[in-house]
Amino acid sequence: ALVAAAPGTAQLTAGDERGRTQRGNTNAWCRDDEIGWVHWTPHEEAEARRAFVAEALATRRRLGLGAIPAATARIAPFEAAEDLAFFETGAFALLRRERGGARRVVAANATAHDVEIPLPAATAGASWRIELATERGVAFDPSGSSLALPAGCVALLADGGVSLEAVPEELSGDRAGAAP
Repeated sequence: ALVAAAPGTAQLTAGDERGRTQRGNTNAWCRDDEIGWVHWTPHEEAEARRAFVAEALATRRRLGLGAIPAATARIAPFEAAEDLAFFETGAFALLRRERGGARRVVAANATAHDVEIPLPAATAGASWRIELATERGVAFDPSGSSLALPAGCVALLADGGVSLEAVPEELSGDRAGAAP
């Protein structure tokens, strides 16, 4: 979920979408053993992970999160903001402001307990909505001012500032319909 929220190209390697971890080894490409092997045998847990990665990448595309305008080299990163004042060891929340007024919040809780993350006020006439969460059924009141994030959960929220349903081709990186 964090990779899907980052600007630029989503950095996934073979098997990541199925839960392949390499057990923290960053040089698995040069190993011919269990650490470097990708297991493609279908099983329920791997399929659930693959489906979630597909959902995360579809959400990323729909919201234009990976988009970096070609006219500029400056990336609009998620940033800590005064109206999103939250800090707890092992958990964080960052705000990204988009052109046109839309805003995104990515919140991550790597602790062993639930955390309450305060949210900034939504754009006028809008409310925050959960676009993606690593845990199903995250309790959230869109009219509220905070998000109860379960232990080990990552969530991506958007306010209704602007619809990014149709991201221009030059921003989305979609070249599928382009001539070769």
